[in-house]
Amino acid sequence: MSTTIFNVLLLGLSLLILLNSLTLYIFHKKPAYLLFATAVFWAMLSNVLTTSLAGFYFPTLNYNWVFKIENFAAYMLVPTVGLFLYHFMEEKKRTDLKLLFTLGLLFGIAMLILPLHVYRKYLTIVDVYVLLAGFYILVFYLIPKTIREPGKTLLSLVALAIMYVAGINDILNHFGVIQTVTLAYSGILAYILVQSYHINQLFFDLFKKNIKLNEELDFKNKNLELLVAERTAELNDTNEELKQQSEELRANAEVLQETNVLLEEKQQELWIQAEQLSTMNQKIALEQKHRLDSIRYAKTIQEAILTPLERYREFFDSFVLYKPKDIVSGDFYWAGTSKLLPETVYVAVIDCTGHGVPGGFMSMLSSRMLIDIVAKFPTYKTGEIVTALDQLIRESLNQKESS
Repeated sequence: MSTTIFNVLLLGLSLLILLNSLTLYIFHKKPAYLLFATAVFWAMLSNVLTTSLAGFYFPTLNYNWVFKIENFAAYMLVPTVGLFLYHFMEEKKRTDLKLLFTLGLLFGIAMLILPLHVYRKYLTIVDVYVLLAGFYILVFYLIPKTIREPGKTLLSLVALAIMYVAGINDILNHFGVIQTVTLAYSGILAYILVQSYHINQLFFDLFKKNIKLNEELDFKNKNLELLVAERTAELNDTNEELKQQSEELRANAEVLQETNVLLEEKQQELWIQAEQLSTMNQKIALEQKHRLDSIRYAKTIQEAILTPLERYREFFDSFVLYKPKDIVSGDFYWAGTSKLLPETVYVAVIDCTGHGVPGGFMSMLSSRMLIDIVAKFPTYKTGEIVTALDQLIRESLNQKESS
């Protein structure tokens, strides 16, 4: 629910930016403003179709067309911004930006015309185009422009750079090159913040213009009544525009405040989850410690059943190399004699079924049974001893047949 509200807020703010850019184009007749508005429109359309808003606004829309329009909007965003820069950087109009726009337009038309199963085969090529085009614009246009004119274009170009970095991140994440979170909404939010600053700047410029008009009216009030009337009309227009800008600023401020509240709620949820994870980790660590303590105690018990090295040396020169894989082992060694055959020394190195704790239980069980077999049924034949040991283990484990 919170994600849907956040998407709706972004959509509303993007719509305000779109209307503002179209208004600037109507009054200033500069193609850059229209292209910027178009880029915002592509971002809005892609945002609607890639989120739950598509099902809300277009419940009957065919999935194939949703997929086509969504990708068309996403892919047209890069060439549109490239063409915007072509007009925005008037001192350096180059054909490479036109080429980027042409390629993007061709990919977009192909997306709309070709069947979906055909276009999907070449979707990777288009993604690579978006990745390389965004990187090219960022490195060869945005960064150099910001370095040359930081006071004029720093914030706007940094916002565009953030958007492209977010887009590159999402594409690389889609290809599995990196493992990160989706940053597309961060780029959109950067646009919103910078555009809000731009509106404030326009408000300030209009305010200065109002002061200048008042000074001119005071200076020419006595002799130029006609000019005063004209200036008064201009002031009325300016005041109306200021009022509209003020209302937009108030609306933007309210939306930003709601966004901040949502972000604070999300941050609080993350803190609570972090505390819960910390508590769970502590419980897991404590349980792990208890298990390890139990296993180490089992190791002590298992070592007690192993024949001491001194016992071996009573019979012959020897050494023992015993390196269990786990704390407890399914392997054990044993040596002993029988009172009925005192001159016979029995030596065994046995690998029981299983590793770790199960193997450890089997080794202790087998060691005890081996001692009983040698004591009660002494024999020189190791096969008989192994057979008897197998029979006793089966009886102990209630097994009638081999498994």
